[in-house]
Amino acid sequence: INEADIIQKRSLLAYLCYNNQHSKIKSSLFKTLTTQVEASTSHLEEINKNNTTELEKESEDTHKNQEERIRVLKMNVAALYAENSELRNSNTILKKQNEELSKIHNRSTK
Repeated sequence: INEADIIQKRSLLAYLCYNNQHSKIKSSLFKTLTTQVEASTSHLEEINKNNTTELEKESEDTHKNQEERIRVLKMNVAALYAENSELRNSNTILKKQNEELSKIHNRSTK
């Protein structure tokens, strides 16, 4: 074995050591990133679950509020119908009284 072979083999050994170290670093980084992604995914799933629960509760509350508004509006409509009916009856009575007053007025002016 000559000196050139030894230098070539040392260079190859250095390259392989470097490559091996580089692979270990990449593997370590990959494991770290995988762990971080899993943690982030878990955290996001928890946030999503909480948001979904909150939205469902808000939706239920909104539905209950809408039902209450509808109930109140129906009561208001019923009250307005009753008031309208009373006003129509009063209007009918006033028309009859007006007709009677007109008849009396017409008799008195003749």
